[in-house]
Amino acid sequence: MADTAALATLTHRRYDPEQDFPRLVEYHRSAWALTGLTGNWHVGDLNYIVWENWTFASRETQPFYIWADGTGAIQAFALINHHWGAYQLRCHPSIRGSRLLEGLVQWCEEHLCENAINKERIGAMGVDAADQAFAACLQARGYSREGEGNADIVLAHGLDELAVPQVPNGYAIKAIGLDDVEGRAGLARAIWDDWGMWGDAKVTGAQYGDYIQTAFYASGLDWVAVTPEGQFVAAITCGIDPEGRVGTVMDMGTLPDHRRKGLARALMLTALQGLKEAGMKRVLLSTGFDDARQFYQSVGFTLARQAHAYELKTS
Repeated sequence: MADTAALATLTHRRYDPEQDFPRLVEYHRSAWALTGLTGNWHVGDLNYIVWENWTFASRETQPFYIWADGTGAIQAFALINHHWGAYQLRCHPSIRGSRLLEGLVQWCEEHLCENAINKERIGAMGVDAADQAFAACLQARGYSREGEGNADIVLAHGLDELAVPQVPNGYAIKAIGLDDVEGRAGLARAIWDDWGMWGDAKVTGAQYGDYIQTAFYASGLDWVAVTPEGQFVAAITCGIDPEGRVGTVMDMGTLPDHRRKGLARALMLTALQGLKEAGMKRVLLSTGFDDARQFYQSVGFTLARQAHAYELKTS
């Protein structure tokens, strides 16, 4: 059984976008004010991840749970994947290191022991290297940290001095609007299909249209590279946090036939300039790919934090 005495102070249920997304944003504001980047997502990433999960994830095998206090304020949430036998848990800083954290971890374990397809292991994903309380809780319960190959990193870039984008000959860069959602969705499918990215690899125009109307979509900061024939061949999507004045970059990619021509660099510098003009002071992005990290560092990003995966053997 989970730590019912501690968890009894919270109510848990499935995520409901209508009532819970505004509460997730309030959670984010409060958590970010206390610990900044440590253990928290950028609100733009939160917006994208929640939209992607709700749009593509199976309600049965990839459930999304929240835990709220008596006022309705969210104190923790978890994205669970029965196929992988893994969970990604986010807890408010006020309960990290408490019995509540241990109870939440145990609840996730018990849920996966009952529902996971692979019952030989349980994975805890995206554990911030700076969140010592979370790491200590997992290690005390028998988890071991997986190798560096399973680590995600967050990189940061200041916006004081930026290079001027040099768009390769024969291409143009434009910000998309509602009229471009079919082309933008088709580009996402083409870019990510070979990578097995489960959401972007099957997004439709209508679904992308829903995304660009979400609360924290940064209109005018979703860029594509276009050929003279009008084909979208590369993209980069940005998010903004107007209160914290921190931007984020996500969902960047280029079609294979158009790589190594300077499009990625031109798109990134265009995005950084756009974020600066939107009032941002710093930009964050996350990646788990070495080649992507090398590219981002080549345009001035530096390491901000690292997140690890932990594994618990159950058989």
